[in-house]
Amino acid sequence: MSYLTFIMKGIVAGFTLAAPGEAIGFLEIKETERSIAKGIMTGLAAASADFLYGVLAVLLLILCDPFLSNYQTASIIIGGIFLCGFGIERFFNTLSFSHVKSIDGSIKKIFFTTFIFTLTNASTILEFIALFIGFDIEFTGYHELLIFVSGVFFGSLIWWLSLSIIDKVLKKRKTQKILCFLNYASGFAIFSFGLYTLTRLFFN
Repeated sequence: MSYLTFIMKGIVAGFTLAAPGEAIGFLEIKETERSIAKGIMTGLAAASADFLYGVLAVLLLILCDPFLSNYQTASIIIGGIFLCGFGIERFFNTLSFSHVKSIDGSIKKIFFTTFIFTLTNASTILEFIALFIGFDIEFTGYHELLIFVSGVFFGSLIWWLSLSIIDKVLKKRKTQKILCFLNYASGFAIFSFGLYTLTRLFFN
């Protein structure tokens, strides 16, 4: 697998799992309304947390590789089921914009508060692991791991920066509607990829 493939798969993984990130997405909108710099810092913090979760997920997969190699079919089934479950949960997960409060304080406080807030969603690491299993990614060296998780970071960052730009171009109400629509779309996409992962067993 070429380095370009690693980084592209990383970008897709990062973008897919970050979008729409409803609670963080609403926070991003609120901070962007206050200033574009605060919106960008919120997105950078969320992408950094996704990067950290990506690293942890890949390291766990490397440590568990001997076990996963012996039970490859079972791991693919579990990964596919998890993806379907995450897709359904995201599709039906709704959060009111009013439930998310802006962060008072400096740019640094916004970054660290958002970073910690993103890390509290511990299920993210399970989503990453399930997605990595679905992608059928194998690392032969730590340089490939670094390239992949860098792609995860950039994919997540692309989403958050895009959300800031969308919020500046469109009115807040329209951005909220787009975010809710993307919540359904990403849930459907993750669920579909889970089905693809499961059906792949019958064609190998």
